[in-house]
Amino acid sequence: MKFSIIMPSYLGEYVNCAKDRDIKFKRAVDSVIKQLFEDWELIIISDGCHETVDIYKSDYIHLYPKVQCIYIDKQQGNFVGIVRQKGIEISKGKYITYLDTDDYFNDDHLQKLEPQLKSYDWVYYDNFINGKIREIDYYRMTTSSVTHKNSLDVTWKGCNGYGQDFNFAYQLYKNFPNHAKISYTGYVVCHTVGGVDL
Repeated sequence: MKFSIIMPSYLGEYVNCAKDRDIKFKRAVDSVIKQLFEDWELIIISDGCHETVDIYKSDYIHLYPKVQCIYIDKQQGNFVGIVRQKGIEISKGKYITYLDTDDYFNDDHLQKLEPQLKSYDWVYYDNFINGKIREIDYYRMTTSSVTHKNSLDVTWKGCNGYGQDFNFAYQLYKNFPNHAKISYTGYVVCHTVGGVDL
């Protein structure tokens, strides 16, 4: 298998969360199902969220075997790295990529990403937000802009809070020099703190 897509999910309310989280969750999952490149698995990690599990059971479990949902007890606080780590631990893909429940992939995201991976340990790329390309550099890398080999010795443990993405990306940057910035692939960011909420 080429890609394991890790999606942490907590659809409850918290400070600065996106609105209509259940609708956006379905949009995100559906965007994976519609991918033109079909060699993937989607691993949803429910962070103590029964609503996530209920939607999975009603809309996806019987129709889409490549989509799975794992329930774990609610972690202390939001944006706790162990949630994504649980997804990596059960993943089978050669590469790990990420999708947040309030964002989505364009239909050709994985199709554009796959040929650019070459033999790199990890890659990063720009994303799309509020109608335009948002350029990403080392200081702005997030889960919406990073894909890495599953075999790398990196962990989300200890990467908590709003800075979790940067802390994880810094591990990649510091420890694995075999990387590249590739061209835009099709990750669409739909929510930022104090910014857009599409």
